[in-house]
Formats: sequence, structure tokens, C-alpha cells
Amino acid sequence: MKIDIPGNGLLTIETIILDLNGTLCVGGKPVSGVASRIQKLSKNFA
Repeated sequence: MKIDIPGNGLLTIETIILDLNGTLCVGGKPVSGVASRIQKLSKNFA
């Protein structure tokens, strides 16, 4: 995935690591909307 960051240039992302504890989940369950957003992101890396 490539992202153009204004004033900083092109950023190429090859690997993403997510912290699920408290960032994307509450009480061990994904926060509303997180799962669908991760699915959308994963399509960019397929």
C-alpha cells in the first residue's frame, strides 16, 4: 500500500501490526466498525 503524505513524500507500507488490547477491542470484543475497516484495509494488501 502506498500513501502520499503531504510535505513528507510517498510512504510504502508492506507490513502492519495492530495492538488489539485497548486499541481495537474492549473487553476482548472488537469496537463497533473495527472489523469492517480491517477487512477493507486487508483488500489493499491482497
